[in-house]
Amino acid sequence: MRRSIAWLAMALLPVAAAQDGVMIGGDSMMWSVPDHGSSALAQSVMRSTLAGRRTAAPTGSSMRGGANRSRVDTRVRYDSTISREVEREFLAGLGRRSGAAAAERFGAHFRDRPMHGQFAIAADPYGLRKEDLVDVTTAYFTVMWMVANEAPVPAKPQVAGLQRQVRALLEGPRGVPHDMAERQRLAESLMYKLVTMILLREDAQRTGNTPALRELAAYAQHETGKGFDLKASRLTAQGFVPR
Repeated sequence: MRRSIAWLAMALLPVAAAQDGVMIGGDSMMWSVPDHGSSALAQSVMRSTLAGRRTAAPTGSSMRGGANRSRVDTRVRYDSTISREVEREFLAGLGRRSGAAAAERFGAHFRDRPMHGQFAIAADPYGLRKEDLVDVTTAYFTVMWMVANEAPVPAKPQVAGLQRQVRALLEGPRGVPHDMAERQRLAESLMYKLVTMILLREDAQRTGNTPALRELAAYAQHETGKGFDLKASRLTAQGFVPR
């Protein structure tokens, strides 16, 4: 979330020059990130926080939850083999959308600067850790809210309020993947989306590309939307509240 990762956009400038639509056309990058249930989780959180009503978690044989379970384990453990699989999915999708050259450049970039490290640079100032799905989800929503509202970097109490809000939802009978490998894929999907969004936003801000910022705002709204507008929410010390 912080400007300390602005240099990443500079590292990716050759991609923008060589392959139009990768950095400036953010849809090519964002839609290439494997989902693994991240969109369904985002929309469930939005329904719960902004609509203020109880909603079911994403369905599936690997999801758990119910009236008899008061807490859900949200910890995430990372297997390097699965991390490589998720990265390959991302790069393969980018290759299909934007060409092999773009995928190769981003592959080299992530080898030099692993995505987990980029996430830590953004999340550490807020005390958010990749080992907790609540923290990853909080970081994801913070970035998407910033992009949708073209807002500045939020203060730590605002992010802490959102973290408490997300934790109350995910630790209740809402359901997260029971299988740790699926939970890891979900967390890494969220991390890839937020890291990519930060890169694209900072590049568009640096170049003064207003259409690109609007495109990213539209993506953030679509990703978390289904009738719930991030622009209709404020990020406060209590988390998301309607404007």
